[in-house]
Amino acid sequence: MAMNVLQSPSRPGLGKVSGFFWRNPGLGLFLLLLGPLMWFGIVYFGSLLTLLWQGFYTFDDFTMSVTPELTLANIRALFNPANYDIILRTLTMAVAVTIA
Repeated sequence: MAMNVLQSPSRPGLGKVSGFFWRNPGLGLFLLLLGPLMWFGIVYFGSLLTLLWQGFYTFDDFTMSVTPELTLANIRALFNPANYDIILRTLTMAVAVTIA
């Protein structure tokens, strides 16, 4: 008596890729999140770094314009005693919102 054996069809290229991601589920998740995380990193952190960089520029009072001469005057002016209360209230609110 002859027995018929079903052979699985050969897997085309797409089936091999699907099998690869089935065996490595973490890699599939990584590739799904890679694009949005790169976008987040470029847009969000790039904007923050640009803002920080422009904080070192100089403001010319005579011409009322910003000049790209790098100085620490703006950073020093931030820590004047008049601004300590503002910094303290801002940090207190940030901590309160984070905890709540």
